Amino acid sequence: MSTFSKFKQAELITAAGYIETSFTTDRAALAAEYSRFTQEYLSQYTAAYTLAKNLVSRKVKLADQKGTTAALHTKTKALKPTLKKIENYINFARQQDIELQSIIFPLSEIRTAINNHDVEDLVDNLSLLHNLLVQHKNPLAQEGLSETRIAELFDEMNGIFDLNQMQNVKMNTTNSATQANNEAYRQLSDMMTEICMAGKAEYKGNNAKYKEYNPSDLLKRVRQEMKNKTQDHSTPE
Repeated sequence: MSTFSKFKQAELITAAGYIETSFTTDRAALAAEYSRFTQEYLSQYTAAYTLAKNLVSRKVKLADQKGTTAALHTKTKALKPTLKKIENYINFARQQDIELQSIIFPLSEIRTAINNHDVEDLVDNLSLLHNLLVQHKNPLAQEGLSETRIAELFDEMNGIFDLNQMQNVKMNTTNSATQANNEAYRQLSDMMTEICMAGKAEYKGNNAKYKEYNPSDLLKRVRQEMKNKTQDHSTPE
């Protein structure tokens, strides 16, 4: 486990900047003891630090994803009045058409899917409902259900399907980005741990330098800086 595993991501990035400054100054001294700390190692560390610092915030991606989810829920809930009207058409038509009385229209299943936010089940049952309405359009048309309204239901179903596909793509993208972000943070954290192990050993008798490589002291320094920034922003001019 990394020494920095308990750091929050923002804290980790700030601490990484402190370590980069110290390591740049002390690299030659540390390299005299540990051959791995070459100029190339410093370049790799700087690259890892820069990558982690510039990562797109997952919160931004989640906010975008939540926007699609909200649109999806709004669109599915908007179906409820339409379903009630279709149910009335079906009930009226059944009074005149014996065959229609034996047909099971999946209205209950659609309402359950809406309430459970089960979009896949909703789309499947909307497709079934649409097909049944088309098959029995004549007796339903006599009660006022037009082919145009049936076509509109099909369009609404496709709109929900498209939104759900968009949501799935965004979820997959977010998950992939999160995995990549976590790997970038892990790589940076591991390098920070290596540098700090060497730095603490090298500067054991030098209290000021030792603190530059001691994670506990780094965390205190990071949090104090963040506290100072918060106070500066809250102080009226």
